[in-house]
Amino acid sequence: DNLLKIRARAGVEPRLLAALLNSHVTALIKQAYGRHRNEGMLKTQAADIKRMPVPDPRRLDARATAPLLEAFDAIATRKVGKIPDECARSDRRALDQAVLLALGYAGDEAGRTVGRLYDALIESCRRERVWEIDAVARRAGRSAAASTSISVDSASEGPLECAT
Repeated sequence: DNLLKIRARAGVEPRLLAALLNSHVTALIKQAYGRHRNEGMLKTQAADIKRMPVPDPRRLDARATAPLLEAFDAIATRKVGKIPDECARSDRRALDQAVLLALGYAGDEAGRTVGRLYDALIESCRRERVWEIDAVARRAGRSAAASTSISVDSASEGPLECAT
């Protein structure tokens, strides 16, 4: 029930905007601005998107846009996986690092920040999964505390269902 169409404003190169929006930098921002429902699902509505800070592609250094678009094009032609799987892919890391470089991070700083970004996203997905499992347990009449310990083990061993 939540399909949103996003258009680039006049003067904004759509591929460059798509590169920024498909980065894990934006995914983490979306985690902060979206609404977590009672089962941990992240729901993002038009009002949430309008409040989200998004880098303006028109303000990026022109020298940074070519590597950013090159990194985006490598991902745009394939199916995007779950966040933990994406964080392990070199082409995803290249895109996220290119976004940070375009935003003014220095090379080493961008690399370290990508690592911290991935840790935060994976932890957010793990928490969502724990909330989902706890909600199912509560509906089934089990205590949430008992299911949480099971949830953490299940979330860390199995695939997380948090899409980018």
